[in-house]
Amino acid sequence: MDAMGVLPGFAGISVHDARAPYDTYAVSGHQLCCAHAARELRAVAGQAPAGQWCRATRAAGALAAMQRLVADAIGQRPGAVEPGALAIQARAYRSAALIGIKETAARSGKLTKKHNALARRLPGRQDDYLRFTLDFRVPAGNNEIRTRHPHGKAPAESVGMPADPDRRETVLRHPQLPVHRQIIQNSG
Repeated sequence: MDAMGVLPGFAGISVHDARAPYDTYAVSGHQLCCAHAARELRAVAGQAPAGQWCRATRAAGALAAMQRLVADAIGQRPGAVEPGALAIQARAYRSAALIGIKETAARSGKLTKKHNALARRLPGRQDDYLRFTLDFRVPAGNNEIRTRHPHGKAPAESVGMPADPDRRETVLRHPQLPVHRQIIQNSG
């Protein structure tokens, strides 16, 4: 990341997965990618017995519900997320994660250790996962670049470089991906 020269001088909010190297950069904030978390939670839910309540399914559902609440608020211009509805989902998210910590506390085996690490990260970095609920400029994740623009032919806005030049220093998504390097180089 240093070799590309993107993150060392970036001072905005970085949207990324939860890889530790990102935390070493002095950015104004982090938005951990909710799509990455949802994939991890689906993997945990896939291990649960069929028909049984699953903490991972609950946490993923709460994340998705909060994303819908924000999308609805943004669509209302000027919008604000209804605080009560958001609080209910945030409590469900945190509660499910805390149950996960307790259920995987023994950390017996590689998979349980991985599930425990996720369960601890969700409440431990809650502010970073839920930043999008407080700052509408920040997307909940960075995954749309992989699904909508697989060949790097994306407009700046869709890869985290806002089309408005005044906002280009605000949000950056996954600068290590080739498409982001291209957009950053071309938008400077």
